[in-house]
Amino acid sequence: MGRKKKQSLRVVIPKSLVGSIGLNEKLEASNYKLAHFISILTHHVYSNYPDGDFYLKKPITSVYLGKLYNKRYLNEVITPLKQDGIILVNDSYSTDLHKCKEYGFNKDIIQEIIKEEYTEVYITKNTLINRINDWQRETLSRQIKKYRFIESEADMLLHLNIDTTELGQLYKQRIVEIKQSDEKKKKLAITNATWHKEEILQLTEAKDLLDARVRYISGRVYHPFVNCPKEFRKAVVDEQGQPYVEVDLRSSQAVFLCKVIAVALKHKLITFEYGERAKASDNLI
Repeated sequence: MGRKKKQSLRVVIPKSLVGSIGLNEKLEASNYKLAHFISILTHHVYSNYPDGDFYLKKPITSVYLGKLYNKRYLNEVITPLKQDGIILVNDSYSTDLHKCKEYGFNKDIIQEIIKEEYTEVYITKNTLINRINDWQRETLSRQIKKYRFIESEADMLLHLNIDTTELGQLYKQRIVEIKQSDEKKKKLAITNATWHKEEILQLTEAKDLLDARVRYISGRVYHPFVNCPKEFRKAVVDEQGQPYVEVDLRSSQAVFLCKVIAVALKHKLITFEYGERAKASDNLI
């Protein structure tokens, strides 16, 4: 049997915590569980700053932690960080209300991340990387069974024609623009741009619908082309290699509702008289 291919997962952690994860000269973390958990909280801060709730704790279920790190995650990951005052834990969870524990860095580390005092390291433990990928696939599988429209969204993503060469050029242009801009948090912007680029590239390597990286959270569908730099969407091209035109509809729900009403009136699916309540004449409405 041949040797298993060594995988690598790039993560970002605060510089002050580098000593706790056991880095070698290749920036590979020996304490990969700790490195991954720290990276989750780090990403929560820089991906939500400044407009989001970066200062709030991140909900993380015990099922997730147990799946990725095994049942000893409390003693191996959470307790050491909590005892050192690195993380704060909101223990007011409720299984009845489906509310899990919440985790967050202390204020000093949050400020460290905002000041861009963090670095990239690598996780090379195949077991953990495979568990992360399996969790993402299982989550999408459950959501597809519950919300059938997610399957269509995932199928659409896998059939997009993504010009990776163009994406690389757009990424380079984005980095140059960030460096030349008046952006105060340049490193944060570059980190986010790099993360979005890698998310899009992973779509080109997808083997099936469960690799589409679609998530349904609080009534909204998220995938690699949501909230990515607008320029990156130009990497999606048609059969002739030409980019699509992007149309941004303000108040889109109202626009679509008006369209539905117009179609219903045209085909007499509803009847309407001024001053009276509209009446549906078909079960479709």
